[in-house]
Amino acid sequence: MRILGAVLLALGVAGGGFAQEIPSLVQAEFSPPRVQLGVGETVQVSLLISIAPGWHINSVQPDVPFLIPTELQLDAPPGVKVEVAWPAPELVSLPLSQ
Repeated sequence: MRILGAVLLALGVAGGGFAQEIPSLVQAEFSPPRVQLGVGETVQVSLLISIAPGWHINSVQPDVPFLIPTELQLDAPPGVKVEVAWPAPELVSLPLSQ
């Protein structure tokens, strides 16, 4: 993901108006439930990340040492504990890793 961000940043700096023509490659949809919680209660929320066709994001634990793992940083308010459950990775073969 950092590589994709660096590429988009470089295109924006080097390409001038070209970067404005790049479609959004990553979409995020957050779906918090509408509930009131008491102290010690838990709730599950979902964050759905969609990636444009032809692009990928590395696993949280990539199996190739030079790949940068995906990270998710959330700023939770004090007293809120966040646990992330990652889906199983989808293994693909890319020319870069062959």
